[in-house]
Amino acid sequence: MTRALTAIAIAATAGTAFAQETFVVPDDFPTLQQALDPNVSGIDPGDIVVLRDSVSYVGTFDVLVADLTIRAAEGDTPVLDANGAGTVITVNIANSNLTLEGLTIEDGGRVGNNDRGSGIDVVNAGTVTVRGCVIRNNASSGGGGLFARNTDIVVEDSVFRNNAGSNGGGMFVLDNSDVTIRNTTFADNSAISGNGGGVDFDLGSANVITIEDSTFTGNSCTVHGGAADLQDAGFLFITDTVFTGNTATQSADDDGGALFIERIRSKTSIRGCEFDSNLANGNGGAVNSVLGNGERVEYVDTRFIGNEASGSAVASAGGQNDYFNCEFIANTALRAGNENGDGGAIRFTRLNDGTRAFGRVFNTIFDGNTGNLGGAVVIGRGSTVDIL
Repeated sequence: MTRALTAIAIAATAGTAFAQETFVVPDDFPTLQQALDPNVSGIDPGDIVVLRDSVSYVGTFDVLVADLTIRAAEGDTPVLDANGAGTVITVNIANSNLTLEGLTIEDGGRVGNNDRGSGIDVVNAGTVTVRGCVIRNNASSGGGGLFARNTDIVVEDSVFRNNAGSNGGGMFVLDNSDVTIRNTTFADNSAISGNGGGVDFDLGSANVITIEDSTFTGNSCTVHGGAADLQDAGFLFITDTVFTGNTATQSADDDGGALFIERIRSKTSIRGCEFDSNLANGNGGAVNSVLGNGERVEYVDTRFIGNEASGSAVASAGGQNDYFNCEFIANTALRAGNENGDGGAIRFTRLNDGTRAFGRVFNTIFDGNTGNLGGAVVIGRGSTVDIL
């Protein structure tokens, strides 16, 4: 079959060129399955698939060529719907790059033994970019909306809503992966038997997690991190992001109503963020951080309002914990749970292995916080904190 008439050629340099072709569905091929099949369409690495019309493309779709873009036609809102029959998009080629733009990806339901990533499932690829997409109503054992391993993930201007997984209801990313999230909403996702209602990242010691200008609301988990479980990375940067109404409340010792942070090897920076009305039955209505020697978390220009737990709004266990120009308003440590109700705003405590917590609290407001001991701040045995 001849290549599509909509193909375009782009000159790379003077005297050389590479062929980049664009396939329009349903104009050039009636189905997305046919367009993605190199034996049918002749699709090559670097090509573009454009989905026209605001209709549902029902089925499951395998990406079999590298460096592919699948995007909506301008003004159209195509829906990729697995109808519960499997993963909507599976990347089946190693070291490949995939860009998804302007799509709705929904109703994935992973079947069989490989129960993960029913919205998007990608392993050992290069970079997957999700831009301007809606990922919704997908359910699987791990990473309902997106599962990735050994793959860099970039998510921009998107929405993850009402996805579910045992871990990482919205996204579950593992191993050697950098993760970047910008201007994206995670709403009403759930980790039904584990960590990270919105996202769960368990990466390598040199990897970087970046979250900017985003919103996490109404996400829930049964263990750690109602909004996000963030572990085993080199650096974590969260900027200008809102966490509201996230919960870790399924058992008495659920920790981190919004965030659970552990083993971020170099530095965690949380700047210009807001934590409002998050709940945990254990430690950290807003945040529970567990830091080893040499690990550090800093909170800058960040507000904590109306968060509830049985052990402080922010539980700072071990490591260096610094607060600059923050506000703690009407937080409580008196929620029912397995902790002692101490430190309405912040509790500094050592780890079970004896690793002590250190910290600085500078130019920070405490107003209307409540706890059995230390309505604002509790400094545990062995911890050293400067309040300036």
